[in-house]
Amino acid sequence: MSLADEIKLTIIERGELSKSDIQRLWGLSDERYRALQDELDGVKVLRVGPKGTGGYEAAYAKRPGQPDESLPGPTFEHEWQNQGLARLVELFSHADLELLFRRIVEPVETLGDDPRTELQSRGYLAHRTHAPREESSP
Repeated sequence: MSLADEIKLTIIERGELSKSDIQRLWGLSDERYRALQDELDGVKVLRVGPKGTGGYEAAYAKRPGQPDESLPGPTFEHEWQNQGLARLVELFSHADLELLFRRIVEPVETLGDDPRTELQSRGYLAHRTHAPREESSP
């Protein structure tokens, strides 16, 4: 990873870095900082920092932090569901759970007007759909 890439990732993670912070953290002279500016000025996700401090800011909102784990989570109707949730929280980090559930939720979000029909055609519902059966009239 190049120095410019390392600094770019740090700016994105922190939201911003002033010129003095960049020079101090990476031990850059004024000449090397000017060369770095030439590399970073073309990066779309960065913009020049405020006047007076220089440096760079991330051009989009910083990602929200981890949720407060001390707050009570959702509760379900059945105790086995609550126990399953507790076990998932024990086994996986928040980021792992987001990745896991994103893989489940994204295909469902792409379904058309009738999810049962599309799930059936994709092979997700192999045996039966949960649609109520219509009674035939005599």
